Formats: sequence, structure tokens, C-alpha cells
Amino acid sequence: MKWTIVLAVTACAALAAPCGAEDHYPSRPVKLVLPQPAGGAVDLIARALADRLAEQMGQPFIVENMPGANGSLAGGNVARSPSDGYTLMLAVDSNLVINPSLYHTLTYDPFKDFAPISIIARLNMVLVANPKVSANSVKELIAYAKANPNQAQLRRDRHRQRHAHGHGAIQVHDQDREINRVSYRGTAPAITDVVAGNVDLMFTGPPSAKVDV
Repeated sequence: MKWTIVLAVTACAALAAPCGAEDHYPSRPVKLVLPQPAGGAVDLIARALADRLAEQMGQPFIVENMPGANGSLAGGNVARSPSDGYTLMLAVDSNLVINPSLYHTLTYDPFKDFAPISIIARLNMVLVANPKVSANSVKELIAYAKANPNQAQLRRDRHRQRHAHGHGAIQVHDQDREINRVSYRGTAPAITDVVAGNVDLMFTGPPSAKVDV
């Protein structure tokens, strides 16, 4: 499992030469919109990027978290912004590639409304667990789940192993046992519950796992 993080701008604009007539870009603060909430891997990367861009370009780059609808809220907001290079979006691949197939009422067209500037990072996802889960590998985790089907409990179903993630929901079935995916609004609250033992497992990016766990 891997994320690709892309910096994009509205289609008419280009970072080096925005549509508006200016002698120098940027001449005022630039907004960097994220489809993710604060505290996750993408947020950490965005803030490091914003600091470096501000240092090099002489204007503030302001990170604005705008989670919702798997990035659709942020994407629609950026698509409706003036094409002057002062509203950028840092998106993961699912926001631009998967959303058009999932949502029939998507408020932006990733191919017509945005122009890619650069791939910022590629992140492999890592699986982390609460220390009470006595497993140090996926093989040991499967054995633990089979040996202790009632140890990890959900509020409504005590026969499910809980797995957190910031987006969406799936279930992975293992005969009569399940690894159930629990949806969260973002990485920070999900990983907090993993640390607290409210949720047992989580897929997340290495930056947030290293910082928060």
C-alpha cells in the first residue's frame, strides 16, 4: 500500500508564471489546501514544505486543512478559486485518480481543473498495533487473532479485531472472524485510539507513526 502526494494548481495557473499579470510571484501569501485533517503524514509533509517554500520565495505559504468526502471538499474549493497561482492543493493520488470513479456528483474534474506541479513524496503505509496485541509480524498477528478471537472487542461485536484508518470502510474476513475497519476523520484521532487501546491496529504513514507512537 502506497500514497503518492502531488502538488497541484488550478489549470490556468503555473507556479512560475501565474495567469495574473505580475512582475514577481508570489507578491502575497499563498494558500496550500490539504484534503486531510491536521496531525497526519500529509499534514506533516505539507507544513515542512510550506516552511521551505516561504523561506525560498519570501512570502508565507499558509496550510489550510479542509477534510471531507475523501478530498472532494478541498478539490471543489480549489477548483473554484481564481486561477492565479495563489491557491494550491496538496493531494494524495486517491483524491485525483479514484474519486472520479466513486462520486457521480464530483465538484471538480482532476484532469481539466488542475495542473500538476510536482510529486512531493511517495509514502509506503505501515501497520502499527497497540502494545497489548502480542504480535510482531503479520504472520504472528493472524495467529494471535485466531487464538484470541474474543480478546479484541468492538463495542457492538466482540468477535471482531479492530483496525483503524482515516478514510472509508472495508472488512477483511477470516472464516468466522473479521478484521473490521473503523473509519476516523483523520490520522490523529485514529492513532490516539490505537495508543489508548480503544483500537488495536492501524495503517498509517511512517511520519505520523514515528511522531505519534
